[in-house]
Amino acid sequence: MNALISEKQKWVVFESVAITKLRNNEGDSLIGAGMVCFLAPFPQSFRNDMFAKWQKEIEKSKIPVTHDLNFNMQFGEPLVVKQWVENGLSND
Repeated sequence: MNALISEKQKWVVFESVAITKLRNNEGDSLIGAGMVCFLAPFPQSFRNDMFAKWQKEIEKSKIPVTHDLNFNMQFGEPLVVKQWVENGLSND
């Protein structure tokens, strides 16, 4: 029974995280699409500035978005990015 109780707690936390991610999916995807479509050729510093501006505008529009969204972690595969860096490419 104790093992099942601890599993229930894990599932409650998992459910909370999943609901939050689903709720913020629209805003996160909007930022991601903008980053890929419009900002890919620009330097990282410019992309970071635009990312912050877009995030503020999306929040003003009352579209749910992850406040501490990390584009690379959200839309990239860490192992693939690691391979890029090992092959001399940028991590962004």
